[in-house]
Amino acid sequence: MSEVAMEILELIRNNPEITYDEISARLGKARSGIAKHIKKLQEQGLIRRDGHDYGGRWEIIEK
Repeated sequence: MSEVAMEILELIRNNPEITYDEISARLGKARSGIAKHIKKLQEQGLIRRDGHDYGGRWEIIEK
């Protein structure tokens, strides 16, 4: 897993309601790059989104 992916997981763990834009700002990375990392984390079954894009929250799936 990449360093950026691990940082994203840590941000989600600390704030499950964090947005793509907030993650992007915190890590100093482009939103499109963050979206690609998040999509990969979802495909790997590590995270999922509960609820809508606005007002929803992230869940880390413990394996």
